[in-house]
Amino acid sequence: MNVENKNERVDRAIHLTSVPNARQLGGYVCADGRKIKDGALLRSAALTTLSSSDAKILEEKYRLKNIIDLRTKVEKKLVSDKTVRGAAYNSFTVYENFSYSEKTFEMMGKFFNANKTGPSIIDTNPRVLDMIVKSLKAKEVEKMYSSVLLRDEGQKGYAGFFNVLLNTPDDGAVLWHCSQGKDRAGLASALLLCALGASDETVKQDYLLSNEFYAEDIAKFEKLGERCGLTPEDKREFMMIYGVNDFYLDLAIGGVKNEYGSVRGYLNHIGVSDNDIETLRNKFLEK
Repeated sequence: MNVENKNERVDRAIHLTSVPNARQLGGYVCADGRKIKDGALLRSAALTTLSSSDAKILEEKYRLKNIIDLRTKVEKKLVSDKTVRGAAYNSFTVYENFSYSEKTFEMMGKFFNANKTGPSIIDTNPRVLDMIVKSLKAKEVEKMYSSVLLRDEGQKGYAGFFNVLLNTPDDGAVLWHCSQGKDRAGLASALLLCALGASDETVKQDYLLSNEFYAEDIAKFEKLGERCGLTPEDKREFMMIYGVNDFYLDLAIGGVKNEYGSVRGYLNHIGVSDNDIETLRNKFLEK
């Protein structure tokens, strides 16, 4: 579901039927032309709907050792991850202070997971839509992306993410997620790809790939957006409910570069040393 440099066609899906946006970073070209090992670095939406058969795939095929949950405390309280035998559960909040109440999160959860297998437009509760429009007009998405990597909680959360990666056994995989696996988890993937020496183009390719995994829902949501009387800027935020836009990735990474000079400078700031970066490359890149 993605086209690599040199026109190499790569299917990044890990083919879980119960969890949306489930894919891997294996095969991306990084430092010194080395590729990320197949099946070692996984990302997805929350594992709240994980079936027993998919849990078995993660356990047996990928030898999953660590799960990293980047959701808020409220999200985790409302719906917990399903477990995978042999995999440790790690919880790091990177952006707790959304202006959403617990009730709002509950309503959004019903909206996104109406069919129990992923985002769906089936449940179009007007109260949820009113809340979404109000939120996007307040530029909540832009606020999150412009601040998440710079706030203390974000830096502590992403530092924890890297610490788990550094301490994962070489023979096992790591899976990280947020709610839909596209924003908070997308930034985690972007930081990791930068650490592994991927090009800016590759970082952006991986980030935008969520739009392919949520293509059907995005198409339905676009029709809904047309009826809401939104400005072009509002529509950009509106579509982030289901998809992603590289405007926001550029906003987050640009803020890091302005503050710390580079992504590596940011990683050093949150406690990921140059030696740690070399360890990550030796651990997750092919020899």
